[in-house]
Amino acid sequence: MAARSSMAWLIRELRRKVNDEGPAALDGDEYYAGDSVKFTCTYRDLSGTATDPSSPTVTIWDPEGTKKVDGETPTSTGVTGEYEYIYRIPAAGPEGVWRLEFAGAVGEHISQQSREFEVFITKRIWTDDELQKYLDMHRVHVRRELLMKDADETIYWSKLGMFEDDVSLWDSDSASATQIPLSSYAANLVDGAFAFAEGQDDDYYLDGKSYNLHGAIAECMEQLALDPNKAREWRRGGVSYTHYDLMEMAKYHRSLAGARGTTIVRTYRKG
Repeated sequence: MAARSSMAWLIRELRRKVNDEGPAALDGDEYYAGDSVKFTCTYRDLSGTATDPSSPTVTIWDPEGTKKVDGETPTSTGVTGEYEYIYRIPAAGPEGVWRLEFAGAVGEHISQQSREFEVFITKRIWTDDELQKYLDMHRVHVRRELLMKDADETIYWSKLGMFEDDVSLWDSDSASATQIPLSSYAANLVDGAFAFAEGQDDDYYLDGKSYNLHGAIAECMEQLALDPNKAREWRRGGVSYTHYDLMEMAKYHRSLAGARGTTIVRTYRKG
């Protein structure tokens, strides 16, 4: 199963928490081979105004000049002029400086934006697909959850957190509900909070998928405990971990997995 495009940031966070990210922290334009990376671009006209282009494309070259992506179509984020493209860097690299280019016709001119990013190769215990599987085992589908809100009705929040980035807000829990435009609020996916610039004087309902990182971490530790070869590869700082150590870590994260969101398991639309 291929890693879900919008899950790139959660997979990376899980990898970091299980000490499988690599020997050093990376800058914003550096990635490891095998990463799923989301690239974004805002197309603008000659006056600098964000504008949706016609026939937008993405092209990616590896360090050897080989086209890895040749004129594929990026996806609109729903914000005027803003487009994104998810790319899974091959596990084999190659290592080095890559180049990406967004292009598209805006009015009578071609808007082109290029950037470089560096790819490193490092040995890891878990692939993105494996981490995705563990995340999916601890996923909650939320359907029309009535959000809580502060007294000023500017901050709305869910009982859950760690949301995939395809969350949506609605003005009712009915089948004819209207979606709230993404540009109307700022979303904090980690906390499950949504901030509006002004008071809304209304109730809002959430659709989305929430992931329990502690549960996924416990799955990873239990896998290590059952696989001595992987456990030896996972050694950190010259420290060896016994089956007991790994199971105790798993037990600890299992205890935290139910610490949040225990009052809601699944929320379905009425009717």
